[in-house]
Amino acid sequence: MTDWVSPDAGSDLPSNQPLDPSPRREAFVEVRDRGPSPGPRTPTELIDHAFGFLRRHPREVVTTSALFVVPFALLVAYLQRNVLGGESFVDAFSSSDPSLFSSEQTGSDSTLQFVSFVGPSIGLVYVAAALGAMVAAERAGQVVDGSAAFVTALKLTPALLVSWVLVHLLEVIGFVLLVVPGVLALIAFTVVAPVIGVERVGPIQAMKRSNQLTSRRRGPVLGVIVMSF
Repeated sequence: MTDWVSPDAGSDLPSNQPLDPSPRREAFVEVRDRGPSPGPRTPTELIDHAFGFLRRHPREVVTTSALFVVPFALLVAYLQRNVLGGESFVDAFSSSDPSLFSSEQTGSDSTLQFVSFVGPSIGLVYVAAALGAMVAAERAGQVVDGSAAFVTALKLTPALLVSWVLVHLLEVIGFVLLVVPGVLALIAFTVVAPVIGVERVGPIQAMKRSNQLTSRRRGPVLGVIVMSF
């Protein structure tokens, strides 16, 4: 009795020789490294893809973000060094001296208040531009380099700072008027910094592009903003 042979089997392929799966595995790795395919996403999908990018490139994301955020945090900490008269929090709360918490000690330093608000906000703008550059590099099949993204964001400083001022000015005016225009401005200009990091455009062009990208997805964009907080 002879062994049964599949009709689809080639006559020149020995039955005891397995197929080489390496080409299929390499194709899978290439698609995976480039991240998810572009297209409309729900808020949960966007956040899931963001965490996926963080899992694929943890060192680049954390290091680049820290380079922009930590300096502002250190500056704020330095300016706050004498807020409680040089006392620690434990000593201040256990002290019976009411002057430690007086408005003269905690509320009169306008420089501290300004830096505490503006510093982290500007730092996040740089982080968004750098992350946008890294995501674009991954989508193009290039090596995700955190140092290159950091330098790219620094070179885009004029566009980032001007867009930051314009966007926040429009948001403040919108919230002062009827609140709703402020929310719409917040949604429309959410991705201004990533657009600058990816497309290397000026502030006005980036604002127009951001409004174009979010115009048909305002609900999901607002959902992402709320879930981010």
